[in-house]
Amino acid sequence: MQLSETKPMRSKEPMCVQEQLLRAGIAPRYAKRLALEWQSHLDCLTDAGIALGQSSQEAREGARRQLGTPEALVAKALEQPSLKAWGTRWPLLICGVAPALGVCVSFVFILLLVDGSVKIDHFFYPGQVLLPRGRSPVLAGWVAVLLWLGLYGAPLVWALATVRYAGSRRLSPFIPIVGVALSTALGAMTNMQIEWPRPGHLGQLGAGIGFGTNPANLKAFATRWVPMVALALAMYFLMDRRMQTEPAAKPKR
Repeated sequence: MQLSETKPMRSKEPMCVQEQLLRAGIAPRYAKRLALEWQSHLDCLTDAGIALGQSSQEAREGARRQLGTPEALVAKALEQPSLKAWGTRWPLLICGVAPALGVCVSFVFILLLVDGSVKIDHFFYPGQVLLPRGRSPVLAGWVAVLLWLGLYGAPLVWALATVRYAGSRRLSPFIPIVGVALSTALGAMTNMQIEWPRPGHLGQLGAGIGFGTNPANLKAFATRWVPMVALALAMYFLMDRRMQTEPAAKPKR
């Protein structure tokens, strides 16, 4: 009977300890492993105390005195820099520079896909008269999807990945806000357009990254940037709110 009394008390403790480790900057994989190891040792010491005739509460308190508090575990883990998350060690590099570079690399990759798709189509169907929007509806639709991914999809994916990473590592809100603002702004400054070839006229693919200060350019930039940054930050604050309100994630005092 005494063994069964301890089970409800134990169920949430690994999550509480893991949460403390995450908030201290320990990488998730190490935080989970350390929390489970700490819980396993605590349970073994508790069971040993119960086997000696102690009550579950007495055995638990004795086990805590022998093993140490979660705070002591956190302090010990922080003495090993290798256990810290990359985002904790280099926050602006991981959540700011890396997503921005990811947006640029994705843009170039999608641009090459567009160019390659048109060339492959021309290789298999040489000399045919082109439709107004491309050789075929399938090609036109495929290129339209690629253009949307380059202008909107890739920057948004990198922004969402940034907030997901920052949230899972419990980084300061300042870090994902800066990262999201930078990556989505860079995405909003990209441009990509295709002029389909037609008889007597060669096709042309244009792309680049730039920022204009005239009202039309500013409006176009804001139209693309605001929705992306708002969606990414909304996801971040929803994640943060869920973590704050989830009972199992609250560390015990």
